[in-house]
Amino acid sequence: MKKGKLIWGLVYVTVFITSAIIFAPVITKFTTGDGGVSKIKWDDTVGTIQKDYNYGDGALQKFDLYLPADSSKNAYGLVVYIHGGGFTGGDKEGDAPILKWATSKGYVAAGINYTVNSKDDPNSTVYNMSTEIKRGVKAAVEKAEGLGYHINKMTIGGGSAGSMLSMIYAFRDAKESPVPVVFTFQAAGPTLADPRGFGVTTEFESQEGSEAALDFFNNFIGAGVTKDELKNEDDINHKITPISPALLINKDSVPILFAHGKVDRIVPFAEAEHLLEALQKNNVTYDFIEFEKSGHNLGWQPQKMTHFMDKLSEYLDKYMPLIN
Repeated sequence: MKKGKLIWGLVYVTVFITSAIIFAPVITKFTTGDGGVSKIKWDDTVGTIQKDYNYGDGALQKFDLYLPADSSKNAYGLVVYIHGGGFTGGDKEGDAPILKWATSKGYVAAGINYTVNSKDDPNSTVYNMSTEIKRGVKAAVEKAEGLGYHINKMTIGGGSAGSMLSMIYAFRDAKESPVPVVFTFQAAGPTLADPRGFGVTTEFESQEGSEAALDFFNNFIGAGVTKDELKNEDDINHKITPISPALLINKDSVPILFAHGKVDRIVPFAEAEHLLEALQKNNVTYDFIEFEKSGHNLGWQPQKMTHFMDKLSEYLDKYMPLIN
């Protein structure tokens, strides 16, 4: 194995696999709040879960649908939630609390799996994952329609790795969405696919550093990056834009509700600052909730969690109101 590959592996394991482990409890607490969202009533009078529909041939290319018991409405909003896991793990099953919560409010909800980077799929890149999400959303809308739930609007959100992937969909792929994306909601996600934000230098002080940066780019983007391109800021931005939410934002971007821990050492707080700068520059509507005492685990501040969930309810009421 090349030494550069080893360095990439260390970065990947340290940053993203760690986030998969640490962020697991964050999702549960993030969707709980003081009201106990994870303790909502769930039975056939509330909704049903249809599991493991395929949207491709891959083992992980599956989605679950959460369907409200009331199937009499003329149209339904769709809430899509993308799991975290450091791009190397995670599963839609872990997102049941927020999906049930959304369905209990009258929405159709969908949890989508995607092909993570693993020993079985070592060539799965973040770009590839984002294109799978596009296919998964399309399939979820079509399946819901086939089951008698007409979808007219949607929102998409996630946490950590799922946050980045759902922002890519909202800011890059919304124009190709089968139904309008009306807003997005996020927690603690990377916003720039730039190795420098995660402590990997692109400078040529050492052969090891440049090789590690090249590996980082290629594992994220899935497209070749040359050493010459690493010397040019414009070349770097051009390469990373397709999977960098902060670079995808424009004046027509949908509103966003997002949160980040001020002392996050997994996904640095600077990632939120990149997003804020882009939103303000383009006059995009947003609400940002800073968890000033939290790292990647936002669960340390339950009152802030409650505030976030209350704000998410406001966004749903405003941008995707229930109709008869």
